[in-house]
Amino acid sequence: MKKILLVLIACCTFFVARGMDNLTGEVYPAPQQILGKAEPVVLSGKIEFQTDRADNVMLNYGMNHLRSLLAGGKCASGGKDLIIVNGLLSDGNITAALGDIAVPENLPAQGYIIRTVENSSDALKVVAAGSDLRGAFYALVTLGQMLKTADGVLVLNLADINDYPDWTNRYVSDDVDPGNYEKYMRLALNKFSSFAWQFRSDWRQLEPNGRNKPTFETIQKVEKEGFLDFMFLLHVYAGSAPNSSNFDIANEEHIQGLIQRCREIASYSINTIMICVDDYTPRKGDEYTFFPEDNPAVFDNSVGKAHGYLMQRLYIALQPDFPDLKLAMVGAPYSLNHGIGKPGIDKYVLDWGRIAPREVAWVWTGKEVLSDVIEKDHLVQFTNLLNGQPTFLWDNSNCFDTPMPVWETVFYDGFIGDSGNLVYLNDRIFFDKNWSWLYSMTANSYLWNAESYNPERAFALAVAMTYGNQAVKPVVEFRNALLAVQRAIQAGDRTNAEELVAVLNRAYENMPVKDARLESAVKLAREFAEIKPLQAELEPVSTPVTVDGEVSEAEWGKATVLPMQSRNGKPVTMPSECRVQYAPEGLYLAFMVKNSDELKDIGKLERDRSVYLHDDCIELFIQPSPSGAYGHFCFDYEGNQFDEPEAEGGFMWNPDWRVATKRNADGWTAEVFIPVIELEKIGPRPLTPGTIWRGNIVRVNNKRGEIEVWTPGGENFHSYQYFGELKFK
Repeated sequence: MKKILLVLIACCTFFVARGMDNLTGEVYPAPQQILGKAEPVVLSGKIEFQTDRADNVMLNYGMNHLRSLLAGGKCASGGKDLIIVNGLLSDGNITAALGDIAVPENLPAQGYIIRTVENSSDALKVVAAGSDLRGAFYALVTLGQMLKTADGVLVLNLADINDYPDWTNRYVSDDVDPGNYEKYMRLALNKFSSFAWQFRSDWRQLEPNGRNKPTFETIQKVEKEGFLDFMFLLHVYAGSAPNSSNFDIANEEHIQGLIQRCREIASYSINTIMICVDDYTPRKGDEYTFFPEDNPAVFDNSVGKAHGYLMQRLYIALQPDFPDLKLAMVGAPYSLNHGIGKPGIDKYVLDWGRIAPREVAWVWTGKEVLSDVIEKDHLVQFTNLLNGQPTFLWDNSNCFDTPMPVWETVFYDGFIGDSGNLVYLNDRIFFDKNWSWLYSMTANSYLWNAESYNPERAFALAVAMTYGNQAVKPVVEFRNALLAVQRAIQAGDRTNAEELVAVLNRAYENMPVKDARLESAVKLAREFAEIKPLQAELEPVSTPVTVDGEVSEAEWGKATVLPMQSRNGKPVTMPSECRVQYAPEGLYLAFMVKNSDELKDIGKLERDRSVYLHDDCIELFIQPSPSGAYGHFCFDYEGNQFDEPEAEGGFMWNPDWRVATKRNADGWTAEVFIPVIELEKIGPRPLTPGTIWRGNIVRVNNKRGEIEVWTPGGENFHSYQYFGELKFK
């Protein structure tokens, strides 16, 4: 039986509710088809819903959302009553209301139509129907987006529409905040289809039926109501402290513990579980290795087999009880730049593909960790190594143009089908409600309708919807000014730095919303204009270098010398010399260190001990992208190594850089090679002529309290604003 809901909204003559300025009258994301020109219709404030599905939670939420928008607006005495017929295209009330009005056949999933069926002098009747329930909900959301204020009066900017998303699985994510019901509804009301919760703590700390239960129960409620789909990411190697037990795939107790947690996760209606081993899997050269406490013999010394076996065990255990659950893995080499094409790296993927079930998806990021172009050939290089497993993309484009990124990634035609209609957007959408939110909105715009996507227009609309129409101009002006400075920083071009920063300062004063991230970006820009860094031009390697600790004139005679100076004002009684050169595959450094003091025998130590506290050591700070992250590398006179990304700690990042040292009568020498691939995690630029890296060289004689640096300045060694510039000739 048809159910009719009638609600009268009192006219609000003198009051405009807070947030009315966020109404733009534009449909977000841009629809696939707008039939004719939009007509502004002044509303009376009366609204009636006609639906066969009045008991549906999702549609009721959409109706209440429209009611609240109308209740908060200023109504006109001569406006029209609004009648909305809502439901599925197949519902009797929809077909009756449409009559002979044409609608698309076989509208895709999440699709909807809006049609004007009556438009008299005092009433407007609109059909808002979907191909499925979520599409019917999106139709109601679209009507809300059509609202705007004109001369202070609430107007419906009405047009007939055929709409549906290109990508049905548009996963936004957060690795800090798992969200709550209110935040999930905000996603749904902006037509996001899916949310992914990253769990980056130790896997043993996950308690789906314990302390994490309230969040999982909320997820289950939202999924069953139909608003969103959910993915859960579990980093099995994350959070393990040194000398504690890492996840050991040969340990049956660990396997069963993970299976049980995944079983509990799946019981809360999670659609996809992604197991992550990326960034933590140890690597030596072009081979992935096991953690020391693992048992590599069980897997024929193949980490690829071990990771494939892990997914096999999970699939076999979970599939009978959760047949619709999808499993995926981010493997150790998840971008082409991790070495795809090298035998040791390819072996990992081949071995994984042979063992992992064909139903388990392989997750990748493109040619690089940060990829703004996805080409068919990039995917083929992975799929040729796999064994028929499906793939989907982990997109890291939120790392471009931080802290105000906008989606500008380009996919090749046909990538939707090749990626299973699923994209995962790495982000902290709830952690940083301001700029991460705007990035995700622009990404969702592209994924909904790539053909009509325009980054500048999408960003402006996202700002208006989030902060109000009055915020668009100052926010866009500030972002443009910030990008101009960031481009100069990336190029190391200080020619117009003072002028660019002056424009940025003026724009920042007008910003309606400020936060610590923006303040930090502005501070960096100001320091960039003020600081005059040291510069050095690096020569390419002329004679092949053997990293053995012997600094010969034949190998190092044409290298660039970086002059060292005292950092703390103390005279340097035993100076050092640094020479640097480069090859396409990486950076070479040589050191000749004077030290006639007795240096105690240390011997070979485990990786990442406190090398920087030893009697004499070298610290390297290398920043491939001037506005991005940097690597901190440290070694002592016996070749013991410490490394970390920025100042995050070094236990879970062990790049395969090489050091060789030799003692002599008046001190010690060292040769160092840092391959480009080992800086992949922190955003490299290829080592080619014209490229500019930034960094610093520090020699610390802890025994005498003397510190030498190539470039001084800053509160500590990690003050990257003061890094010098390395230009590759």
